[in-house]
Amino acid sequence: KGFNLRTPGRELDVHIARLVEAYKNGAQVPPIDAVVVDGTIVARDGHCRTTAAKIVRKEIPDFTVEIRQFRGNDVDAVVHMLGTGTGQKPLSPLEAGMGFLRLIKLGLTPVAIAAKLGITRVTVDNGVTLAEAPSELQKMIIDEEVSATTVRDAIKAGPEAVRALKEKV
Repeated sequence: KGFNLRTPGRELDVHIARLVEAYKNGAQVPPIDAVVVDGTIVARDGHCRTTAAKIVRKEIPDFTVEIRQFRGNDVDAVVHMLGTGTGQKPLSPLEAGMGFLRLIKLGLTPVAIAAKLGITRVTVDNGVTLAEAPSELQKMIIDEEVSATTVRDAIKAGPEAVRALKEKV
């Protein structure tokens, strides 16, 4: 849901399309980690696999996937998602930054996030910069008009650099 598989070059869409083909061909795909919320199964990790499975189910109604119960709190869930986002389709710097920002909102410090994930504090700070960037700049990254590094560097350089980047793109 929410992804247009007809948009060529979109990394996430390509990844989901590959998962659809993998499911159809009977490939081994890791299980989806989920929790039950008010009687509904909700993916905690495996959102792309869930999207791909829904696509396959439209074509093959008796198609099933393996789902395992996730155990832990909200912090555990985000840390798990960030840790597993290094598999088939690694998280983009913007996606990782959004995860870091979620953890900050849940009360973790950037230092604690870095320690839990085995990454540097600079990686966390850079990701948060992207997660807090104006949506217009985030859209440029998502649409692959400009790299996450370019956006981050423009933000750090100040409003004039951001303005110049917007004009250039």
